[in-house]
Amino acid sequence: YFLSCSLTENGSLSRQLCPLPFGRFRNSFCSSFGNLTGQVTLGLMDLEAIDFKGCKVSPREMLFRLIPDTASPRKQIELYKSGRLESRMILTCDVVGWKDGERIEINLWTRSPTGVQACNRIPGTNDVSWMTSIPASIFALMMLRGEVNHTGVFPPEVFTREEIGVFYKGIKEWGITVVKQVKKIAK
Repeated sequence: YFLSCSLTENGSLSRQLCPLPFGRFRNSFCSSFGNLTGQVTLGLMDLEAIDFKGCKVSPREMLFRLIPDTASPRKQIELYKSGRLESRMILTCDVVGWKDGERIEINLWTRSPTGVQACNRIPGTNDVSWMTSIPASIFALMMLRGEVNHTGVFPPEVFTREEIGVFYKGIKEWGITVVKQVKKIAK
């Protein structure tokens, strides 16, 4: 199964990645509970309660109640070793806009270890926890080493090219890279 979540943002993330005003972000990973796009189409993500056999229930609350909990680290190891679970998380960002008078599309996506590879390196982890924890730990190390010249709460667009370079180098050591593709769009 494949889960694809989309979020449209006119805010800081798209400005951090490139100076364009619009971005579409998708978080995609293998999952045992199907395709979210179909669930949205069917209204299963609605928060407003509906009447079901005389009971008021939110479709979204019911859906999340039925989705299985994340497997424990021990169960992750068992599932990967048995071959019953295969997964790879890919984060993507697609931005369309104008730059230097030309209409362009910029696509960014991650390459990272599969769930099996992540679990083999750090037993009990998976592709999703890998992509969550490694970048956060690299950033924490950067802060501890004095490689981040900001204090308090700050948005990502304040980072210098040097800080971004240190971050990308750090995640690359753990098998995470960001691929960038720029396409000119015909007028």
